[in-house]
This record gives sequence, structure tokens and C-alpha cells, in this order.
Amino acid sequence: MVEKWYNRFLWVEPIEIAPTKADFALLYTTLITTLFVPYIPINASFFLSLEEVFVGMIAVRLLIKRFFWLDKFVMILMLFASFILLSILINSHRTELREYFELYKIFKIGILYLFSIFLFLGSKKISGIVKFVNVTFVLLVLFNLLHYFNVWHFNENVTILFDSDQRDTLYFGLNSLGLPAAKRMIGTMGNPNNNAILFLLFFAFYQSRLTVLNSKNKSFFMYKLMFFLATLMVLLCQSRTGILIGVVVYIIGLFQRKLTKNVLYELLIIGLAVVLMFIISSNSLHYLANTKLRLQDNSAVMGRWEVAKKLFAMWTEKPIFGYGPNKAYIYGNKISPENEYLFHMWRYGIMGLFFYCLVLWYVLLKFLREKVKMPLYVYVIVVFSFAALTNLPVMNPKFSFIFALVAGFATCQYYIQKCQKNEYVETD
Repeated sequence: MVEKWYNRFLWVEPIEIAPTKADFALLYTTLITTLFVPYIPINASFFLSLEEVFVGMIAVRLLIKRFFWLDKFVMILMLFASFILLSILINSHRTELREYFELYKIFKIGILYLFSIFLFLGSKKISGIVKFVNVTFVLLVLFNLLHYFNVWHFNENVTILFDSDQRDTLYFGLNSLGLPAAKRMIGTMGNPNNNAILFLLFFAFYQSRLTVLNSKNKSFFMYKLMFFLATLMVLLCQSRTGILIGVVVYIIGLFQRKLTKNVLYELLIIGLAVVLMFIISSNSLHYLANTKLRLQDNSAVMGRWEVAKKLFAMWTEKPIFGYGPNKAYIYGNKISPENEYLFHMWRYGIMGLFFYCLVLWYVLLKFLREKVKMPLYVYVIVVFSFAALTNLPVMNPKFSFIFALVAGFATCQYYIQKCQKNEYVETD
């Protein structure tokens, strides 16, 4: 029997590491459900994501295959979950069942990470995944264009299903006074900021393809077109933070390749997307130009700043273990935290922030330390890291699925590269 390099990460000998068509069908179904099926309202404060059902099926599938993988990233997730449990138990709301759902979020990331490793360890070809991502992206673009131009009353009949409070849909293209304003594309994510994060992930994917593919590759032109569409979609979401993240991701990408005519073409594509955005939405220029740099002049930033000050002041009173999830306080005071770093620090103390940062950055830091080239993962983590300053992407039920899958895929590629360099030797 051949001793595989990955055996050191397995608790027991799995039945087989050979994903079937059913496994990939489960992956595709879960992804489609994640991106195209709205939350199902259970009550005023609880919405069910249908993809959670498929996450359970994935867990059962891994149990059937006896695939138990344990690496440092999984250990970090286990330690984080243990600390969250400790934080819940030492706080007064330990008897509330909804507090323990935060543990499930960590378990979910772990399950999907393991499933991703299971799929990509046993399948050397990723062309099917790439094609599926391309088709999914095109469908999302079509959905968002139907929504943006409200074709056949699309917003009143379809988009509104994805908007939990219906506010963004009802005021689409209008300001608070009901006057015409910039259209901020909502899409299937329920709000413009999350929709921008989604298309930023596609932006990162297509930039990575342009980074690794030769310009003579027959698919190169198609990826340029996809890159243009991803850029346009981010712009149409009118998320200032999203646009800034896109600029950062692109600049980082420039350092990973030479300045050639292809890069100049990409800059031209980006410029064309900006011009097209202003043509499509004449109010976009006024909206973006109206960004106030001074904190006191920007009501949106001021609102976030006030929440941040309040949570930080509370954290100083319980700096080690925090307040736990404490959903009664969050919902009761109608607090909408929009900084994932601060929110984890408030909930689970300084150690909670430490574990969150490990979950977010551990795999990336390992790649950087060992000088492993993984442009897609670098771009994706940059998107999540910057988005976490004004949103809650990693623990978002939709985005955590993507985060875990990409982390698992990148981990597989990392070890496969090391194996090819004979750093792991297979013996009879």
C-alpha cells in the first residue's frame, strides 16, 4: 500500500478519497442554493438559510466516507469553538438556546473546509469547478441586470424576496425623501454592500485567472470579458468600501506580474466599466462625489462610529471573555455592528479577536511564510479582511460557505505543490 503524504492529517483510514459525481452535485446544489435562494423567515428575528440543510448532508457524507482530517486550521476552529462555549457559559445568558447557534457557525466552516479538501484531494481536475463558477457568475449578472433595470417588475416580484426588511428594494433608486438617487444594486444578497462583496469575490477570481493564464490561452479573452463584467457589477452596487477594496485587490495583483500590454488593457477595461456605470446611472457621479471625508459630515460613518464607541467602551469592562453572543442585548437595543473585528472582541474578548484573526489569516500567513504562490487565495482574503472593517463577511451564512471552500481548495493546492517538490515523499 502506498503511504500518501496526507495520511498524517487523517485520524483513521478513510473508506476512499475519490469524490463521485454525487459529491460534486452536492457541492453545486449547495452553492446554487446559497446564491440564488432567499432566506426563509421563521419569525421576526430568525431567518433560515436553505443551504444549511445541505451542509447537514455534507456532514453525513463525510461521516459515511470516514473522512476525518485534522490540520492546524481545523485545530484553530476547534479552539475557537471551545472558547466561544466558555464565553457563553460564564455569562448570564447561558440558558438561551440561540446563543449556541454561534458554535454552529464555526462547525459549519469546519465541515465545508473538510468537504473542500475531500473533493480536491481526490480530484486532480478543476476544470469542471471553473466552468460551474463561470456559469454561476453569468446567471448572477443576468439576475442583477433584470433587477437593476426592473425588467417586467422584477423588483416587486423577485428582488424583494431577498431583501429581509424590503427597505432597499422599496427605495431602490430613491433617497430617503423619495427623490431620484443613485441605484445601489441589491442582487441576491439582500443589500448593496453584501452584493458588492459577492462580486468582489468574482473580481478576485477573474483577476487570478488573468494572473496565471498565458495571454495566448484560448480562454484569456473570455476571462477579460468576465473581469469587465465583475468590475461593472461592483461599481453598480455603489458601495464606496467595495470600490476601494477592488482597487486594493487590483494593485496587489499588479505586484504579482510584469507590467505588460495586457495590464494596460485591463486598466482600459476598468476605465470603460466606470464610464459605462456613469452612463447607466447618471446619479452615480453625484453619489460617489458626495462622499464626506470628515467624520462629522458623513452620517453613515457617524452611525457606525457611535456603535463602535459604545461596544468598545463595554469591552473594556470585560476584556478577556467578553459578553458572549448576547443576542438579547443586540436585538433588544437594535444594534447593527458593522466591524467584524470589534464585534468579535466585544463578544468574546481579546482572545476572541485573536482566534477570529487566526481563522481569517492563518492559511494565508502560512503561504506567505513559505513563499507559496496562491494569487486567488491572497485576493479572496484581502476582500474578506477589508470588508470586515465595515461588514460581517466571515460569519455571514452566505459568505462563510465561500470562505471555507476556498480555504480548503487553497490548502490542497499548497500540499500538492509541496508534494511535487518532493518535500513529502510517498513510500511503498
